[in-house]
Amino acid sequence: MTTRNTLCVVALLGAFVLATGPASAQSVEQFYKNKQIKIIVSTGAGGGYDSNARTLGFHMGKHIPGKPTFFVQNMPGAGGLRASNNLYSKAPKDGTVLGVVHHAMTTASIYGLKGARFDSLKFNWIGSIAGEPNLVVAWHTSPVKTFDDLLKKPFVVGGTGAGSFFEIVPRVLNKFFDTKIKVISGYKGSSRIKQAMEQQEVEGIAAWALSSVRNSHPGWLSDKKVNLIVQLGMKKHPDLPNVPLIMDYAKSKDVKSALSLIFASQQFLRTVLAPPGVPKARVKALRGAFMATMKDKAFRADMAKRGLPLAPLSGKQLTKKIEQIAATPKDIVNMAKSAMFPRAGKGGVMAR
Repeated sequence: MTTRNTLCVVALLGAFVLATGPASAQSVEQFYKNKQIKIIVSTGAGGGYDSNARTLGFHMGKHIPGKPTFFVQNMPGAGGLRASNNLYSKAPKDGTVLGVVHHAMTTASIYGLKGARFDSLKFNWIGSIAGEPNLVVAWHTSPVKTFDDLLKKPFVVGGTGAGSFFEIVPRVLNKFFDTKIKVISGYKGSSRIKQAMEQQEVEGIAAWALSSVRNSHPGWLSDKKVNLIVQLGMKKHPDLPNVPLIMDYAKSKDVKSALSLIFASQQFLRTVLAPPGVPKARVKALRGAFMATMKDKAFRADMAKRGLPLAPLSGKQLTKKIEQIAATPKDIVNMAKSAMFPRAGKGGVMAR
């Protein structure tokens, strides 16, 4: 190469560095200054996911370099699939969009859920606010008062989409325990199902966290408007020692293993995630800000005021747990999958 050509190459490289250098060297603080972060919530307004997202967004910004503000966009649909698919493929991958989605979405792609156009392992998991068992809840007028009743009597619940636990739980219980649960699908969020319970369109709801019951309808428990039928999780909620745990009814070791896999995500019920492809430095900053928020006295007081539980997991801890679930032996995964997502025509689903 001639001296002249060498000088030209050097000049071109210098121009490239000058053109790209400032952007690539932009700090996390510079990027987030005067920015807004959007939290996409996979449910409608007023439920547990929405309350957690709004409380988090109110406090988290001050812990991120540059102190961005937050706002929430509700994106219900298909039991969390609509929001999760959007986060994976359409949302900006620059750290300005986060998600708070149905916990079933943490494992949806592992089971091969139809309509899950994402890989759970490729999301950037920022952390989990809390975990607690879900509950099968019956309206007080329903003939179903106990788990034994659920084994003998028909029980109609509301659903929001095939990927939501509102519809997964009935399929699982019908498969492993021969219950006779029917799902009326098509409700736009859990708040609509609760309205349907009051109006006696349905008899109950198949996956409702105790914190959500207390938060959205605190009088329902004290006034005995609902009966708590069974807890769905790895262990009992400390406030519900007399409500049976589904694991105790497992008929075999394999069924117990499948149930453990299905309800593993109850450990991280309120997850926060970012799309794949977000720069590592921003993911690190978001994870750090999340954990700082979990320790923030004002945030903790706000959560307590709203009756929202706190049992946080860091982004690294959450990622490790999801990776462990993904490593479950195939025979157990297939057993769980056959219960959660049986072929069309099974599972007692009715259109609304």
